[in-house]
Amino acid sequence: MEDLLKKVEEAIESSNGLDNLDEVIKKFNNTKKDDLIPTIIFERGFCDVTRRLENLSNDLIVINSNDQLFDIPTFIKLLLARVNNIFSASCNSVTDLKHFHLPADRTEKLYIIIKHTESFPSVTIDKIISTLYEVKLPVILICCVSTSDNSLFVKCSRSNYLLLDVKYASINSPEIIFDGIWNKIQLDKTNNFIFDYEIIDKARETFFNYSYSIKDVHKYLELSIAFHFSKIKNGHVITDKSNNFSYYKNIFVDTLTLLHEMTKEYYSKKSIWYLYSMICTDKNLFDTKNDCEFNKWLSMWNVWCKEKLIEYLERIKIIINMDGCDFLESLCCEVDDLLKRLNTLDSRIADLKNQPVELTNIKQDEIKKTSKKNKNYISRHERAKKLMDRMEHIKNCDLFSKDKKDIFAFLSLFFKTTFNYLFDATSSSYYFIKYAPIIQTLTNPPSDYFIDIDLNHLLNNSDQYFNPNTTDILDVPLSYKILQSLTNIHSTKPISIEKWKQAFINDCSSDDKILLYSEVEIVNPEDCTDNGKKEEKSEENDLNDENKEKSEHNTEDEMEDTENETENNTCDEEENMSDEEIESETEEDKWYGSDSRKKAINNLIYYSILMFVFPLLTMYLSYQFVFIDYFYYDTDTAAMYSGLIAAGIVYIVIISFIWEAYNEEKDAEVRKKALKSD
Repeated sequence: MEDLLKKVEEAIESSNGLDNLDEVIKKFNNTKKDDLIPTIIFERGFCDVTRRLENLSNDLIVINSNDQLFDIPTFIKLLLARVNNIFSASCNSVTDLKHFHLPADRTEKLYIIIKHTESFPSVTIDKIISTLYEVKLPVILICCVSTSDNSLFVKCSRSNYLLLDVKYASINSPEIIFDGIWNKIQLDKTNNFIFDYEIIDKARETFFNYSYSIKDVHKYLELSIAFHFSKIKNGHVITDKSNNFSYYKNIFVDTLTLLHEMTKEYYSKKSIWYLYSMICTDKNLFDTKNDCEFNKWLSMWNVWCKEKLIEYLERIKIIINMDGCDFLESLCCEVDDLLKRLNTLDSRIADLKNQPVELTNIKQDEIKKTSKKNKNYISRHERAKKLMDRMEHIKNCDLFSKDKKDIFAFLSLFFKTTFNYLFDATSSSYYFIKYAPIIQTLTNPPSDYFIDIDLNHLLNNSDQYFNPNTTDILDVPLSYKILQSLTNIHSTKPISIEKWKQAFINDCSSDDKILLYSEVEIVNPEDCTDNGKKEEKSEENDLNDENKEKSEHNTEDEMEDTENETENNTCDEEENMSDEEIESETEEDKWYGSDSRKKAINNLIYYSILMFVFPLLTMYLSYQFVFIDYFYYDTDTAAMYSGLIAAGIVYIVIISFIWEAYNEEKDAEVRKKALKSD
């Protein structure tokens, strides 16, 4: 495990984004147009490149949008200082730079790097370009953008944009950087492990959705490797650690690289890992059916020349003859036969043409029925048969088409046998690092609490991370080590071992807790006995007997009594409801005051008006009369500062509203306690 992590770390550290950074700048400099400023725009996603640009040369000026003190006079001072230092000059102003004559033997270049170009005001960008064009110095302008490629075009005026000889450094995009990392990890033959395609897809998602940082990929792989070995360790199953897997890895790498080269014309913008995911997900990829992807590749390979097919068959022959390739031994004779047929294709066609072929010369005069007594008369059935034989003979003369048909069938069998054998090998459970769903959650945790929850989930549901035939849980110390390493990077408050243990103990003991008193319904025990039920039944029977006697003696009196009773009951209910409402209202009035509702509505309206009117008024006054008329800021800077002031006022109004509500609630609690004590 440690060796594998070390190899992965070395592969990632060697991927610096643009390995040929100096060559890119040199090439762009050599292709510049006369009297134009050579400009290189590094597209978004080059986090590592912008860091390396600062080490490009000692003679450079770095302009960062985060520098609040930067302005045009500061830029001119930096430009004068660098020019005087490089060319041993004594220029004190831009006018001196215009009249400065560069020595013929001096070939040094001055690099000016603008980071986050889209964050600068348009006036600043225009002034920098116009100044550099006026002084006519050997300058290379490097602009780093993080939004879109046309940020520089949008920021500067059209006249100034025409002064630039713009080149885009899109040679190594973030996609190519990511693929370069995986090429050094997955295609390294000294590394005896293969990562699952899902790990590659999820690592790519993490890489592009977060920070374009290679460190995230490294942490993702470290977590995947740790979970893989933890699963093997706790599986307690005899794992086939075959020493021949290094041979299988060589065959896998060469075959995958070969297939990627053969399909590069079909997938011009797809990486090798897109092809790898297709192979892993579709087991019928190499079938020759009409709806299969392999059949689409055949339509492209069908137009290849003989020499190209011979080249790829020779490479396949080398793969078949590699060490540990016994499962492809049956294909060795077949590839030799195909190569022999292609190499002798020209001579076979010549021999076929020179062979004496007896073809029936069917002339028009033989077809006509000139005379029934003519001995050369051919019937319609015989004539059709001879025409079919002639067409079949012409078709068979195309030997190259027959050879390609056999070659395509061989390619289907070769790729299917090779990849299926590697994926279905007995040692694949050890050498293939699979994807675990919890890895994606743990890679970018938003808080310490979320890590605690994931930790409890990991320990309580550990059966999905090891062999289901065993009852042992996941390796707890290893799990803690993984999570602790994550919190050191993604969180400011790492989890302590005591907190981790306590969270685990509390989670495990949560099922044994008894019900709280608030969750228990209190019932009268007498109502639950048999005696209580009997008493209720006897009372009901007595009431029924009395009602029957009353109904027998006087029905009219009963109707009147029932009407009076219903009226009295409704009146009593209304009185009870009104009394309860009055009592509740009087209690709330005692706690909050008699005018609490009116006061709350007035406060809501007052603070709502105050939160909208006062910040907007303050923002306008500070923007127009303070930052523009008094401090002479540009419009963008003045708008930013006035917006910050308005936001601060909004926060103050909200806090004052919350503070007043808090004080009222506090006073109500005090009154409530006092009333209860009385």
